[in-house]
Amino acid sequence: MKNIALFQTILANKRKRGPHFFYPMFFRDYQNQEISEKQNKIIYVIKTDDPDQVTQDLKDLGYWSEGIQFVKTRNSRFKNWREKKDLKTILKKNKISLFHLLTFANPAEELSMLDVAKSMNLRTAFTVTYNGIPTAFGNLENPRFEHDRKKYGTLFNHVQFDGILSWYADWPEFVSSSNLFHKKPEVYVIESRYCDSTRFQPSENKQPWIVFASALTPYKHPMMFAQAMVLLKEWN
Repeated sequence: MKNIALFQTILANKRKRGPHFFYPMFFRDYQNQEISEKQNKIIYVIKTDDPDQVTQDLKDLGYWSEGIQFVKTRNSRFKNWREKKDLKTILKKNKISLFHLLTFANPAEELSMLDVAKSMNLRTAFTVTYNGIPTAFGNLENPRFEHDRKKYGTLFNHVQFDGILSWYADWPEFVSSSNLFHKKPEVYVIESRYCDSTRFQPSENKQPWIVFASALTPYKHPMMFAQAMVLLKEWN
């Protein structure tokens, strides 16, 4: 049995993104399993500017569980030193052997925390929840993906992960063929994305409804669904 730390940054005023619900649900359900069913001991470390608010949010949603620990974001002149010290204390106390970065939404904060894992010679892993990375590095001349190349190039140059957990099936081939990874990490692709199915019940009478549940941003192509409905009506 390995001791694993799941790490994520959640800012109190920006806590409504999908991963902010996905990972607490996963961790809650893992913690609620019988001990005999658990292959590893997992702790969930959240770096945030407001631990009390995030705790209350998770409790209100029913996602709170024992084992969640916090690294408080500091604003003093000793910010980096204090935050790194707090994380190191948590990792040493729990005898962590694998540090798993769940999201990369706040690069400066998360790169600093990865430095702690590297200094302790811990194995590292990263979860890929954004499907644009192979496209960005496969189209080096396309300025649209310049931000992605800079962001994730910095991440993968900063630390050579031992493992990648991907939501997308193209990642084994991408890692194998890309020179972005000097040391090829082991890649595992999950079969399905996690959702809290206990909160929903099948409808007794199905309705011809199509639901678009995503951010209304250009890269999600929200108008594609409206255009599809127009085409479907024309074909009929």
